[in-house]
Formats: sequence, C-alpha cells, structure tokens
Amino acid sequence: MGAYRDKHGRWRYRKRIRLLDGSFIRVKGSPALNTKAAAETAERSHIERELRGALGAETKKEVLTLKQFLEDVWWPKYKIGGGKRGVNQETSIREKEYHIRVHLVPGLGNLNLDQVNDERVTEFFGRLRLGGFSMRGRPAHSARADAVRKRKQRAEGNGQEEQERRQRPRPRGLAEKSIRNIRATLRTALAFAVRWRYLEHLPELPEVAVPEAAFDWYQPHEATRLIEAARDPWEQALLLFPLHTGARLGEQRAIRWTDVDFELARVYIRRSAPSGFTTIKAPKSNRQRWVDLTPELAAALRSIRHRAELIFCADDGSMLRPGQFHEVLWAAQRRAGLRRIKWHDLRHSYASILASGGMPLFLIRGLLGHSSVKMTERYAHLAASQTAAYMPLLSAAAPSKPTPSAQISGPQVGPNTLASTN
Repeated sequence: MGAYRDKHGRWRYRKRIRLLDGSFIRVKGSPALNTKAAAETAERSHIERELRGALGAETKKEVLTLKQFLEDVWWPKYKIGGGKRGVNQETSIREKEYHIRVHLVPGLGNLNLDQVNDERVTEFFGRLRLGGFSMRGRPAHSARADAVRKRKQRAEGNGQEEQERRQRPRPRGLAEKSIRNIRATLRTALAFAVRWRYLEHLPELPEVAVPEAAFDWYQPHEATRLIEAARDPWEQALLLFPLHTGARLGEQRAIRWTDVDFELARVYIRRSAPSGFTTIKAPKSNRQRWVDLTPELAAALRSIRHRAELIFCADDGSMLRPGQFHEVLWAAQRRAGLRRIKWHDLRHSYASILASGGMPLFLIRGLLGHSSVKMTERYAHLAASQTAAYMPLLSAAAPSKPTPSAQISGPQVGPNTLASTN
C-alpha cells in the first residue's frame, strides 16, 4: 500500500516486502513529520533496515568478472526459467546465448562487475557499431580481411564494373536493432547482478534508437500476377496463404487442417515453427488469433486437401524447410516478371493492401497479432488517401468569392503608380 492517510488525517506507511530467502514480512509505522514525503522516506528506511537485518552477518559476495557471472551464475539459472512467465522461449534462449558468446564475453568479459561502468559500456557499444568483437577480442571483421583481399584480386580480370562493385566498401558494424538486442541482454544480466547483490547499482546504458525498417510490398494487381505465375494449385495455395492471412513463415509451416474452419470461414493461428527450429511453439508474443478466410483461399485449400496433418508439407507429411518456400516464391517472381521481395514482405503486402483500402489500424493489429499498436503504425502512411474525403470541411470554412468592389479596394501597385511616386 505504501504511504497513506488514516481516518484521523495522520500520514502512515504500510507495505509487504519479500526477503532474499523468499519469505515475506510487513513493515509499517508513522513518520516524525506528518507529510507524505516523510512517510515515503520513513518507509524506505524501514525496508532497508529489514533487509540488512535479514542479511545478518552475511559476508560480501565474491567479486566476479562479467564472464564468470554470465557463464557460471546468471545464465544457468536464467535459461531454465527467467522470462516474464517463468519460461523462456527457445528463440530467446538461442539469441541471448549468442549475445553472450559472441559479443558480451569478448567485449566486456575480463572486467570485474564493479568495473562495468558507464564509460566502459559506452565504449563497448561504440565498438559494436564499428565492427564488433571476435572471440579473441579483436574486431570481428579482421579475421575475414585476407579472404576479402583474395576475392578482390580474383575480380581484377572480371571487368571494371564488376571490380568496382566488389571493391565498394561495405558497412562492418552491427545494425542498430542488433545493438539494441545486445543491450537488452546485458541490462537483464546486470539487473540480476544487482538483485543478487553482486553489483551495487545498475550502470547507465546508452539508449539505442532503431530506425523504422523499410519494407516492400505488392500492389493487388502485382499479387494477382504472382499467384497466376504459380505452376500448380499447390503453389497457388502456398503463395496465396500469406497474402490472404498475413501469417508469418513459421506460422504457415505449422498450420494444420484442424486450424481451418471452412464453415465459419476462419483460420486459427495458434502455433509456429520458426526458421532454424524443429520444435513447434506458440506464435510470436504468445498471441493466438483468428483470421478471416477469403473465398479464394478457401477454394485453393480445398483443391489441395490431403490426409496429412500439416497443410503445407512434403510428400511424406514432414514439415517443409524455409528454403522450399523461398524457392517457390522466387521462381514465381521470375515467371511473372516481378521484382524480388522477401517472403515476409507477403505479410507486409497483406497489411498494406488492407490499410490502403481504409481498414482501421487497430483491426489490422489484431489480424497480424502485433503486441503493440506501434508495430502496426508502419502502415499508417498508406491510409493517407483516406483524408481526402474530409477536405470539403476546410472548403466550407473558406471565405466566399471576393466581390468586384473588394477586388479594386485598397492601394493599387503597378508600373504606373511606381513611376508616379518617383
């Protein structure tokens, strides 16, 4: 409850806190001064006293390096149940393990925890933008320098244009989105270090601004050309599914016949098989959703109906590899004479067509399964044409056409008047 006023107008505090051993106690009292600020200050002091008393004569934690803390203390506990719901997704485990092994340990692992301060962390993220770290602490791109040089030498006989293309400098640093994810892993680990009293306070981590990622999408007539370029009904259904449901690739890999309700004309997106994983898990952000089934997609699915559990599967009923989806897409793009876009851009096409047609963003958010409307706002600019219907409101507020008398009133400025004034 914290600070509160009793029925007599006296400021008091009362709060239930959890000790490090997992037990709970309740602290309460009243401050010397009858103010809310004094009650909050007294409450904090009381909590600190109780925590110190619970620790007793416990000795100070051993000073560990960041590498020791990450590999021996934090990661063994976190990977088995450190997420928001007590269970980490397999994708999150793999991503954080990669951050520790490739970036955090080579870049900051030799520092003691109390040496991971604002200055060192800022320098670390600056080096990530330049090129990252290798396992020996050198820039990650230095190990590939010889191979790049050899490719340039082989390109000397391939023509001036090809040689210039190969010699064009490439960005070596990490993308801002990757740096933001590494920052999140480091902050999570250091927050547990503070919680477990290996570290006194959390250092100030620099903010990472991630620019909005650009995406490409097909207009309705381009989507039609893509579907018409499919070689058979199975490829048509494969390409039509993301264009008419907005499903992610992993969600399409895991879709089953039991997820399709032809009577209610709905598709239930309830599981996903992300690229690089053989296990099936819940969709991204654990957001299961219904998606309306269009007549065209329903007809396409009925035309390929089979007895296997998965809708899109190999001949033996096993799950398709992500590369098999891309091969069908690229071949259809070549036959249709369309520019190449990624498979995920078919999902963008689904949302962009709906947004440009006037569907509200909050409805598109539900169809896509976004955890935040900010993710859906990337399609807001496509609905700009909808504002034209409201422009007559401004015309009604404009002044009427000027009268002839109003047109000749006021000082007249022209060549003759200028000459007369001179």
